[in-house]
Amino acid sequence: TNIDCSQGTIRVWFEPTTWSSVTQTNGAGPGAVATLLELDAIGKNESANLWTLAVSSDGNTLSLVAQSDDIPALLLQTEISWPARQSHMIALDYSTNGTTLFIDGKLATQGSGTVTVLPRIAALFVGSSLAGKSVAGGDFDELFCFGVPPATRFYHPPTAMDLLFYYNVYAPNAALGPI
Repeated sequence: TNIDCSQGTIRVWFEPTTWSSVTQTNGAGPGAVATLLELDAIGKNESANLWTLAVSSDGNTLSLVAQSDDIPALLLQTEISWPARQSHMIALDYSTNGTTLFIDGKLATQGSGTVTVLPRIAALFVGSSLAGKSVAGGDFDELFCFGVPPATRFYHPPTAMDLLFYYNVYAPNAALGPI
């Protein structure tokens, strides 16, 4: 209930600990889809996936996928090449108007918008799906959700400069590993 489901930004540090991208020396990827973030609507004995931010099984692609009439819809996608034990700052800005993905303080890609749901039925899962499957195989640190302040109805997402500044200041600390 502490996440604005219509629009917001989620910023998190992720460090793959059990895998490297196939493009890395001796990399094999996570071996299966690795869920980083998943937003679901949960009601009485039912749940529906709204969107999932996940790494491909070979570790070369980061995608935001939404459900649309029981068919996955690709909202955005970017190539990655991550070695194990190296932290990456991920910032996902989402709204019904569009999505934007930043990796390590830089714009990675933009895509289609997400659906909205009431906060009281929304649940954000970190590191796996609702069912505990598609495990990320890594460590998460400093997860932060930016949303619409209670006193206003206007959302001002962190700017590209805000995210780059934050990355440059905290990347040396992130390199030390999760706290």
